[in-house]
Amino acid sequence: SELWLVNEITMRNVALVLDAKGSNATCTLSTLVDSTAQINLAGQLTYRGALYHVDIAELKVGFGTFLYENSDPMSLALGMDGFQLKSLSMRHEAEELTMSGYFNPAGVSDLDISLKGFLLNNLQMMVKTTQLPEAFKEMGGIVSGRLLVRGTFEHPNISFDAVADGVRTGETVF
Repeated sequence: SELWLVNEITMRNVALVLDAKGSNATCTLSTLVDSTAQINLAGQLTYRGALYHVDIAELKVGFGTFLYENSDPMSLALGMDGFQLKSLSMRHEAEELTMSGYFNPAGVSDLDISLKGFLLNNLQMMVKTTQLPEAFKEMGGIVSGRLLVRGTFEHPNISFDAVADGVRTGETVF
């Protein structure tokens, strides 16, 4: 399909192959999301006990010439009350993005998202399709961070920690 619109998110050049047999299926998906991120995935889906169990063997997320790939298979359980992500680990060279936990929009959630060794000069390669302010174009340094999202929508507990080394924009070093 040329264009899909899902909750105001534009998906272009969608290619989906789904082979379902009973409560099991294999799938591959390729799409460009909001003209920014190219997503390719391949995996298996099983329905049992009112849950969809999704095992993604291959996940690639590209931003321009910049590509993150999963280093291990991703395991996800989807139900009527949200999702549980057992583990997601994606890499680009020495950079690593990890995520685990569960999200329940009507109840308690506990998500842990970490980014290690992100090179700020890669920001330009990731968002070539947008106009960055000049200060971002000349950024450098390394950033690592961790985001914890816990609690409910009524009583959220959000924690963010970051460490930056050698951060600069142009000639200005912070």
